[in-house]
Amino acid sequence: MKFVVAFFIMWSVYACKSKELSKVPDDLVGKWKMTSQQVTKDGIVEWQDVPEKDSIYMFFSRYGEYVTSNGLVLPCGPSSLRINGSFHKIEFHSEPFISIILGLCAECPTWDLELDETRLILQRCSPNSKMLFVKVD
Repeated sequence: MKFVVAFFIMWSVYACKSKELSKVPDDLVGKWKMTSQQVTKDGIVEWQDVPEKDSIYMFFSRYGEYVTSNGLVLPCGPSSLRINGSFHKIEFHSEPFISIILGLCAECPTWDLELDETRLILQRCSPNSKMLFVKVD
């Protein structure tokens, strides 16, 4: 009987630890506003500010899901993230966002993120498509 109890406790501890490892850094969770994007002009790559009216917002759940402001998983999001070089497979927990117009999605299963507390550089499958976001409270 002691063996069964010990096994159950060990399994519970392992299950909790494996769930903790699947979470993304806390700094990623929340609302992000795009402020600039990389553009190439005459072969030179530079950052260009995005006008306020053209700025977009992104939201990430605590599991790394690309979600709406209401926490619904958006279509065309990634299935994994590479955050500051560390690979994170997204475990989907949120309800999907259902829309009549889903659009066509370009295949991009892994997004590369350079993340610090208040700044996020996002690259989606192309080295020429980086976007800079700032954290919004």
